[in-house]
Amino acid sequence: MKGRTARGALGAAAAALAASCAAGAVKINPNAPAPAARQEAPPAGYSPRSAGVITLLSVDLPEAGTTIGGHYAGVQYDRLRSNIQMSDGARQRWTRATRAAGDSVLVTQGFRIQIPGPPSSDAEPLRGVRFGLAATVHHLELKTIGYVEPYEIEGRARVDWELLDLSSGASVFEGTTSGSIRGADSLDAAMNTVLATALARLTGQPAFQRAIMAPRPLYAQDLLLAEFVHPVPRADDTVALSVAAQNLNAETGILGGIVVLHGSRGFSASAVVLSRDGLALAPADVARQRWVWSRNFEGRTRAARVLRTSGEVALIELSCVEACETVMWEPDTSLADKARVVWVGGQGIMRNASMGMLYSWKSLRVRRDGEGTLSWRTRGRPVPLNGSGVARADGVVVGIATRTGVVPIGQAFEQLKVAVVPSP
Repeated sequence: MKGRTARGALGAAAAALAASCAAGAVKINPNAPAPAARQEAPPAGYSPRSAGVITLLSVDLPEAGTTIGGHYAGVQYDRLRSNIQMSDGARQRWTRATRAAGDSVLVTQGFRIQIPGPPSSDAEPLRGVRFGLAATVHHLELKTIGYVEPYEIEGRARVDWELLDLSSGASVFEGTTSGSIRGADSLDAAMNTVLATALARLTGQPAFQRAIMAPRPLYAQDLLLAEFVHPVPRADDTVALSVAAQNLNAETGILGGIVVLHGSRGFSASAVVLSRDGLALAPADVARQRWVWSRNFEGRTRAARVLRTSGEVALIELSCVEACETVMWEPDTSLADKARVVWVGGQGIMRNASMGMLYSWKSLRVRRDGEGTLSWRTRGRPVPLNGSGVARADGVVVGIATRTGVVPIGQAFEQLKVAVVPSP
């Protein structure tokens, strides 16, 4: 009934608008400017101060002998009197000066920078530096205008930028900006301002901001030196899990307890965190990985290890020196056929630099075989991501999705020899 009422109201509104246009009450200007494009907001949590240390690696200027502008005169100052060419001396001088101008911009924007030392014959690593920024200047045009000095000086250029993540050796961002100046005191000042303006525009781009805020990937030594709370259980040991170990964040809810596991050769799977000290359920695929680490949707990265596998599930542990967020879970196997559930999982995006969350409401297909073994599957598509948490309508996780179906948490605990102990 509500749908019909809403459609009737929309129909009446459309009819009224058509009548107004016919009567001339509404005039449409075909030359009206298009609405301004919506500015993309900076990524959540953007803080240049908390980004890794950055250094301006290089500013590549046009080669010596290249025409980079000219001197203009005439009534309209549009007659080219002479050309300005890049000299060896100017190129060396401007390379140093523009790097200094770029450093000043980064400091003003709040970034932590490191200035490379003088060139040497030995290759030396940049210790403590996370990012390197390289600039290549194209279409440089400098103008001096007038009959007598002091001339009016203008400048503009296009700058191509590449941001290198020195911790992984990969390029994580490429972009282009432009800079310009009118009324500079000298060609040197014009060149510095052109690059500084282009760099300021670069740091304001959301894509650059996302790249610069990407968490540092784990190194092998991080995995080797990670601290874990639980000892690796022997084959016959039972792992105790207290109900009181749940640590749900009221703000993030179920999302805070879902992480993405990463391994070698692009391995990725979701996992469900059960306890504040790092116990989690994951798909059994993770056991084939030599190195495993996790990342939550806020970008926090932790080392991980496999404690035990059985069937389609694995018990893993995250390095939670500080308490990990968890889901609310319950070993509930009483769900009826066609029960309404939601699966929540994550996947790595942007070269594993960040994590995307996916979810979908589903109808649960519940079956029991002749021996009473419980079988859960979700109906329809999309199929839950491998390792996703499967929750009841109240947000309590009761199962984990694998490649072959959904394993109830109670059944997973039984297979993995996890004993739930009451709260103290």
